[in-house]
Amino acid sequence: MRRFLLTALLSVASFGSAVAAPGQPERMSRMQADLGQACRSDCLQQAARPGAHPSAAQACQIRCAAGQAHARPQARGVVVPQMVAHRPLVPAAAAQSHGVIYAARSPSAAFALVVGEADRLAAFRTAEQRCTQAGPGCRVIAEFTAACGAVAQAVRRHPSAFVMTSDASTFHVMSTSAGSGDTRQAAEAEALADCRGREPHLHCRIAAVQCGRPQ
Repeated sequence: MRRFLLTALLSVASFGSAVAAPGQPERMSRMQADLGQACRSDCLQQAARPGAHPSAAQACQIRCAAGQAHARPQARGVVVPQMVAHRPLVPAAAAQSHGVIYAARSPSAAFALVVGEADRLAAFRTAEQRCTQAGPGCRVIAEFTAACGAVAQAVRRHPSAFVMTSDASTFHVMSTSAGSGDTRQAAEAEALADCRGREPHLHCRIAAVQCGRPQ
């Protein structure tokens, strides 16, 4: 009996996928309701039989409900697409940003700042090469994953210079400090704070600041 009712429900669903004639949707809805009620009644009868398992009756009710749910949209002439399991769309993890700062020992002013590298080793190689090209004795002074990096230098006026300007010949670099942050301002502030903590009696200046993200 149960198989007959479920088959009847699915047959109504298939028949309803065609364009309905005037008055036909109402008749089909009543037919579906009657079949659904009969299906549930059959489930109750089976549950009342001696030795019937409760889970079997529950499964029967679920099948009746599924049959009606399948038939209902089809009766309105709406094609129900086949359900296909899809994995939820999860955004790809952003590439890790690597930043490195190399600097030479005083009195050399050589340094190199690299930010936004996806490859950590490549960031180290590039920074070391650039710093070494500017002067000897380069070593790493900072590594970070923030978007921006900054270099601050503590400088002292060169004895032969009348005034200290941005020209490297007018000052000596006494120490080099590094800073990083999510913004240029944050990176500069950290570099200057480190510089002033190291050399409170000298002038600290931002020598370079750069921001970038892995491509």
